[in-house]
Amino acid sequence: MNNYNSNSLHHKPGILIEFKFNFTILALLFLTGLILVVCFFSFKQFREELTYISAILGGLAAIYAGYYVAANLKITTERDKVHRSFEIIHRLDYPDWVKVRWFLDKGDIDHKKDAPEKMYEKINDDFELQIAVSSMLSIFENLSIAIQRGYADEITLFLSTCVQIPYYYEKLSPYIGEMRRKYNNDIICIEFEKLARSWKNQKFLSSNKEISREILQ
Repeated sequence: MNNYNSNSLHHKPGILIEFKFNFTILALLFLTGLILVVCFFSFKQFREELTYISAILGGLAAIYAGYYVAANLKITTERDKVHRSFEIIHRLDYPDWVKVRWFLDKGDIDHKKDAPEKMYEKINDDFELQIAVSSMLSIFENLSIAIQRGYADEITLFLSTCVQIPYYYEKLSPYIGEMRRKYNNDIICIEFEKLARSWKNQKFLSSNKEISREILQ
């Protein structure tokens, strides 16, 4: 899977021309102002017109200042979301999860054939496994909520966990179903389910838009 285009995080607002140096709007305004000052003292007959032009440029400079602040705030917000996403990803490296993966892959349980009660009992009979599974489900549930609330960057999380999320939901769906039955609560792990189904269908949970081929490759 290739890295996605992260220009939105590295873009510098106000760049008009980019060669070996950046020619910014601010530099253009400064240069124009300098020219106006020279013209103001050199062409006295045009001072009224130059004053009018200066007023217009002053207004444009104020608009640009607002744009610059807003653009930098947007970039900072996006970077913070990516940072929070990596904090969530680091939590997915817990050693306890190795035991969950081992349990799901060793073949004692077939999530497609065995009764949900059997998986529920096997997990809950092993206290450490039960804690690990509960922790995993809780993290995936919170990850889904973080994406929906705009707290974390979905692309970053998708690139890191797009295989894990649908895999663990499919494998643990009988266990989740049995929990819902026992506690008579159909919303247990519902956010995890939303995320797993959305990514399995190659759609972003936050926007319901198709995940681009560029990201999937």
